[in-house]
Amino acid sequence: MSVSGQVPHQCFIAKLPAETLSKIFMLVVHGSLKRRETYEIAPQSATMPDSLALVNRHWRRAALSHTSLWSTLTVDLYKMVSNKSGVGWTWLATMIRRSGRSSVDITIKAQQGAASGCEGRRRRCRDFTPTMCRYADCMPAVFNLLFPEMYRWRSLDIVSDTWMPLCSALYLLNDRRTEGSGAHRLESIKLVRTNDTLSFFWNFCPRFIQTVEGTPFAALMVS
Repeated sequence: MSVSGQVPHQCFIAKLPAETLSKIFMLVVHGSLKRRETYEIAPQSATMPDSLALVNRHWRRAALSHTSLWSTLTVDLYKMVSNKSGVGWTWLATMIRRSGRSSVDITIKAQQGAASGCEGRRRRCRDFTPTMCRYADCMPAVFNLLFPEMYRWRSLDIVSDTWMPLCSALYLLNDRRTEGSGAHRLESIKLVRTNDTLSFFWNFCPRFIQTVEGTPFAALMVS
């Protein structure tokens, strides 16, 4: 109640139709509006939709009704491997479901997590094989969730600071599939080596797995 005893008016943003609110959310999440209703990929695009959906019921309904809001899928293998409860896999499946039939931008991060100590100490640690093996072993499970939605892929970025996860992903992408559809909407695919954590790491490409067999990206082609 206000001082005068009158019930305060509802705020203006609460009166906005869900369609208008969804458009505002798109600008908040994905950045500036481009031609043909496409949006720039912004750093906050993977996490902001959840934050908006938690404000209240009206905002949640608006967020969940606009599938393009959930079109950025970021798979952080460090967090998924570290979380033994399986929440990460549930989250990925939920994001895929919420994105509906919208084109999706996918980023798979297979980077060594932040390490304690100075840069020199991290560089002296010669064996990151156990962690990289876990990331590589996760790739089939990740792509098992992503392959059925291949027809919606708009971009695919795979980022790693060692070769093993990239190699595992390439084996899957080079294996021709006999079911499903091709990546009709795919505009770009990137395999990126980063040294954000393991700068100048000399074992990026071990000698025993320098090449990947198979037809390059055969899995993306129509059977």
